[in-house]
Amino acid sequence: MLIAPVTWRSARPSTRRVDEYRLGTNPSNPDTDGDGYLDGEEVNGGFDPRDPLDHRPVLVAGAPVSSDPGLIRMSSVLQGRGGCTVQWAQVAGPAVQLHGADSVSPAFIGRAAGNYRFEGLAKCGTNLSDPAELLATVQNVAPTAE
Repeated sequence: MLIAPVTWRSARPSTRRVDEYRLGTNPSNPDTDGDGYLDGEEVNGGFDPRDPLDHRPVLVAGAPVSSDPGLIRMSSVLQGRGGCTVQWAQVAGPAVQLHGADSVSPAFIGRAAGNYRFEGLAKCGTNLSDPAELLATVQNVAPTAE
């Protein structure tokens, strides 16, 4: 006698009870880890239905930049899935206009010597990253004519 696999109601996309036990998820809870994603959706999408942080984006800042005055380019890497956004804001140093503040490669024109610090956050869906920090030092400012 053949027994067809039991597929959960629409709240359990493509997840069978035997799979729930194999994966260590809770068959009576459609969202075992409570992250707002159904277990079956997570399994089908390559996520871990037991890890509430696996959808959380990670924003990794590039190495600190040291430069003479001029265009200062910084970099970062975003690890996340789905429609992700990035936002950088200056938190220390002489005030500058940050270009590409909504990208992984912000830049500014450094005219004054000093240490500059920028904090960034990534958002993928409703999930926020931990803050990342970009650092830049502008040195050797040329004297100005009087």
